[in-house]
Amino acid sequence: MRRLCAVLGLAVSAACSHVEVSAPNARSVRVMAADDPAAVRREYRAWFAIWGLVRVSGKDPADVIRDENLCAARVRIEDNVPDAGISVVYTVIEPVGLIAQTIIVEGIRNCE
Repeated sequence: MRRLCAVLGLAVSAACSHVEVSAPNARSVRVMAADDPAAVRREYRAWFAIWGLVRVSGKDPADVIRDENLCAARVRIEDNVPDAGISVVYTVIEPVGLIAQTIIVEGIRNCE
């Protein structure tokens, strides 16, 4: 019985999320290297329900690239301390299955 409770506890506390990184339709966007300088930086938090299965808020990176009119971009998904705290609260302490991830989109507008 103890093993079953431990396995169930681990399953409930484990979470994952899926962020699709793509360019907007009908646009050519170059992928930037990690050390390339960027003129635009947008950071936002995306929320996922059912332990990361379904996104409930936050833009797709393609929407940010389109809105900012970027011709070169890079996307980072970050697991930071505030996101971990939110995830622990909503998956372990109050198990409703909400997790948060920080998404960072950086890029440049003029690719000449």
